[in-house]
Amino acid sequence: VIALFDALDREDVRHVACAGVAPAWFNLLDLRRLHETLDRPVYAVSYERSPGLEPALREAFDGDALARRLATYRSLPPRVRVGSVEPDASDRTPSSRSAADDSRETPRFVRAVGIADGRAADAVRALTRAGFRRSEPLRIAAIAASAHRETIAAGRDRTDLSRSRSDPDA
Repeated sequence: VIALFDALDREDVRHVACAGVAPAWFNLLDLRRLHETLDRPVYAVSYERSPGLEPALREAFDGDALARRLATYRSLPPRVRVGSVEPDASDRTPSSRSAADDSRETPRFVRAVGIADGRAADAVRALTRAGFRRSEPLRIAAIAASAHRETIAAGRDRTDLSRSRSDPDA
């Protein structure tokens, strides 16, 4: 994340939003380190209710690998509920929503460092189009990452295909 931010070289980036805290097989993001290094508010958005990652970490790792991951995980700020992602949510005020409304909505949560929880939640809501679950920056990042993976895979497929054409024994 730090290398990507540095490579962008964009002074106009005001917040750093991450899709979760475990982007690749429990390689946990240290949100405080990101905030201190990047000198920007950092928040991670998640989309599921969960008991947390600690049980899964304990099942998948042991020794130093577990200790490092647990230390990073335990250093994270608590998750705060962001709110509704119902298509018609923008038409209703928070005071007009009932407990029944909350049980039907798809939850979103945020962990924030360098910005108040409420402001991070406001940013997530403000950057989310009606009817969508992910905020636009995270949605577009997911689309770009998927396209990148497909391009790399297609390049490998073309390389494998050209090898098989040039090697009669393949």
